[in-house]
Amino acid sequence: MISSQITLRAFNLSDAKRVAELAGDAEIARWTANIPHPYHESDARQWIQRMTADVERFPFAVESDGVLVGCVSFWPYRDQCVEVGYWIGRNYWGNGIASKALRIMLAEKLPGDITHVVAKTMAGNIGSQSVLIKCGFRFESECDVIKKGEHVPGHFYSRLCDS
Repeated sequence: MISSQITLRAFNLSDAKRVAELAGDAEIARWTANIPHPYHESDARQWIQRMTADVERFPFAVESDGVLVGCVSFWPYRDQCVEVGYWIGRNYWGNGIASKALRIMLAEKLPGDITHVVAKTMAGNIGSQSVLIKCGFRFESECDVIKKGEHVPGHFYSRLCDS
């Protein structure tokens, strides 16, 4: 486990260059449903503008010791339920950052009426599955994940919110 300070904050347009550097890695695109490759600063700028205007999606910049290293987010899934997603820059993988960021978001950022949280991973994304297990999710079933318009094999996880 890492010993760095993990914080979550809103994205702003000045983050576009850093988001492009991190999300522009082919491995990030490989394991995420919506990040294309290549990914440029203009893509990051458009994404930040779109997310700032979206009232149903809640992305948070993940900072490790004050440095932007990834994103964790949630959006509506069903009544009183949200779906979560996250990505962390490859140079930061394996340090517990995603797990800690997800725990912070679950504890501090979800609306009070949320009773369930779900997540989907691609079947081969062992790292992401490990993050979910560490954060109290349990494997529910195999499922399809829609990745850039195609259906790919995935895993469905869920957890109850703390009361």
